[in-house]
Amino acid sequence: MTSVCVAELGARGDGIADIDGRRVYVPGAAPGDIAYFEDDKLVRLDPGPERAEMRCPHYGPCGGCNLQHVSDETYATWLKTPIRSALAQHGLDADILPAIVSPPQSRRRATFVARWSGGRLQVGFSAARSHHTVDLDACATISAEIVADIPAFRRFIDKDLAKKADGRAHLTQTDQGLAITLSGIDVDDVTVRLEAAALAERLPDCCSISDADGEILWQAQLPTITLSGVRVPLPSSAFLQATKDGETALINCVKTLMGDAKRIADIFSGLGTFSYALAHKARVDAFEGSGAAISAMQRAQRPKGMKSVTLHHRDLFRRPLAADELRTFEAVVIDPPRAGAKAQSTNLANANVDIIAAVSCNPATFARDARLLVDGGYSLGAIQPVGQFLWSTHVELVAGFSRR
Repeated sequence: MTSVCVAELGARGDGIADIDGRRVYVPGAAPGDIAYFEDDKLVRLDPGPERAEMRCPHYGPCGGCNLQHVSDETYATWLKTPIRSALAQHGLDADILPAIVSPPQSRRRATFVARWSGGRLQVGFSAARSHHTVDLDACATISAEIVADIPAFRRFIDKDLAKKADGRAHLTQTDQGLAITLSGIDVDDVTVRLEAAALAERLPDCCSISDADGEILWQAQLPTITLSGVRVPLPSSAFLQATKDGETALINCVKTLMGDAKRIADIFSGLGTFSYALAHKARVDAFEGSGAAISAMQRAQRPKGMKSVTLHHRDLFRRPLAADELRTFEAVVIDPPRAGAKAQSTNLANANVDIIAAVSCNPATFARDARLLVDGGYSLGAIQPVGQFLWSTHVELVAGFSRR
């Protein structure tokens, strides 16, 4: 039997050890653990000083929290790893600040899968590395209010409704209560509509139930989200930051980077998370490809005294802002989806904007786009990691670029 000390965590959260000069990945290991191998197979792990007690009974089978076994300090430090690795692949380096991590039970959004398996209904999250569903009765990351609603949703799904396909329920905590979006269920069935109303009665905090196309099945109040004092209607398919803590951290970073800029472009504005935060002091032009998001911002209730927010419905992948358009702004905020914004970054590199605040949920595409900006004459400042998906390998970030 060979024993070895786990030295570090890799970019996907696996422990890394060295055996006779070979780099070996140890799933579920923490730095400082002692791993025992026989014929290159892991047979035992002795816990080290950086291992933590499990905080959820579903840890292991559930695919969501694969870093729950490490200490909070180790996890926060590790969040820098995927960022540093992505930068290195593009020949970049930057100061990476200590991560801001959302606390347990702070997730305000969750998507549950309802799947029949072996004649038994399972409601929960997808299992790690499989197509099975982990039947949940607890979760250490999503809010207690959402967890408490799982039994009622389980009763809503019966064999007749979920036999043919997996049902899904996307739950979001809004200003008015819980908004539920259903998919994979025949919502044209009259029985389903009656059951949706019955489900709402069992959930006293529920304000709306709709399908994936936005059709209302039941509604007591129009769900809204308050963003920097602005109440915005929440479309069923709209993007929203996973936690309020994470949203606040991202906004504070962006506001700091914008400084005293008075004319700002918010590219991939979504529902206006950054637009409204910046409009208290600056004129903002918000550019967004989603018609539902633009419509929601048009109906938003803005307080008196807020600067103007001009809305532009635009496909930013097919028609990114040109360099000449960008030069009319003092500063730019860009928060693209996971695919990044290669074409838009190319145009930004050719513009003469003083400050760019880049928000990203994917270090790989961020680093690719950052390389374009640096090659175009920008300096990459410090990077702020934000961990909204506690104990997962998912990390968001904010970085500032300034003209050299």
